[in-house]
Amino acid sequence: MKKFFKILRRDNITYLGFLLSIILIVITAFFILFSYHSLPPLVPVFTQLPWGTQRLGVTASIFLPVGFALCISIVNMVISSRVYEKIPLISRLLALTAFLSTILCSIFVARTIFLVL
Repeated sequence: MKKFFKILRRDNITYLGFLLSIILIVITAFFILFSYHSLPPLVPVFTQLPWGTQRLGVTASIFLPVGFALCISIVNMVISSRVYEKIPLISRLLALTAFLSTILCSIFVARTIFLVL
């Protein structure tokens, strides 16, 4: 495990990208926890579905985007640490995609919460 983080710390771009994505995931989770008690029983999480009750999910489903962003970041970290020795550019691109997916997740969660409040 020590070697895993040591490989990621070699390059500032990959380290900063993954660090910022994890920090943003934690901030988003705290934002959800802070506003969870004031959310209605159904929130519009599935916005790509047709209009109506199909778009709604229970209040706990607001954690789904955060979970997906966390999974994407962890998978990208693992792949990035394995590939860094051979192709550092791919490692940097994986860190960037993890960070961008986390930003989009945070925007989605914030807009959804502000929509229903």
